[in-house]
Amino acid sequence: MNRNLPRVAYRPREAAEVPGLSLRFARQDTSVPVAVHSPAPVDPSQILTLTELAERLKVSERWVYEKSRRRCLNPLPCIRIGRYLRFDWTSVSAWLRQQERGA
Repeated sequence: MNRNLPRVAYRPREAAEVPGLSLRFARQDTSVPVAVHSPAPVDPSQILTLTELAERLKVSERWVYEKSRRRCLNPLPCIRIGRYLRFDWTSVSAWLRQQERGA
């Protein structure tokens, strides 16, 4: 590691202390960004368990589980609550329509 490199300035007042570093490139805001848009609230009557969704789609529970994994190419939208999976039927039906167009 080369110790002769100038240190990185994270606050504007530190940027002035580093020779040759312009204030224009110094990080001005150290706050964590907050999501601007909040998703629409989920209707509790539209939330399904894995078994209920499998019955509604007429597929096996294993298929639903595999399609909801993060590593899947186009994962089934789900709500993860600890180790439990829940599904919003409106999101799942939108996902189904998208699959229909992609086929």
